Amino acid sequence: MAGMLRFNMLFTLLLCFLVLAAQEKIHSGFLRVFCIVLLIFASIFCDWALLAPVFTLLFAWAENSRLRKHVAFGVAAVLYGGMAWLSSMRTLGAVGALPDALGCAMPILVSGFFILYLYSGQRAAQHRGFYKWFFYAFYPGHLLVLGLLRVALLG
Repeated sequence: MAGMLRFNMLFTLLLCFLVLAAQEKIHSGFLRVFCIVLLIFASIFCDWALLAPVFTLLFAWAENSRLRKHVAFGVAAVLYGGMAWLSSMRTLGAVGALPDALGCAMPILVSGFFILYLYSGQRAAQHRGFYKWFFYAFYPGHLLVLGLLRVALLG
């Protein structure tokens, strides 16, 4: 879609925050649903269109229930894999698009495994400062590395 305005992930995260705020602050059922649907459709102009706000609602629904978290990760994997499959199906055909769909669903399932089975939910007892600064540096650091690789490979 040439010429279409696209917003980055920060705008998507803002919309996700507004979805949660609407869910919490708007007491009228109809108005709450209307605002949330409007915010979800506003994400069409952002990265992770439709998926990020829906995932936000899904994981907010899961909150403190282990069973619901399992369901949320499963539904998220099916939604993301399904959208990848639909997108790739036009050029690769239904069967040819399956590896692409599975490739998109797998990271969600793997992250679900790590979060549900290997993460205790407790802050680190030792080395808090290291972990804090490591993760603060990791996100911009990995983007820098990816950017440098792109420049090196594509010129």
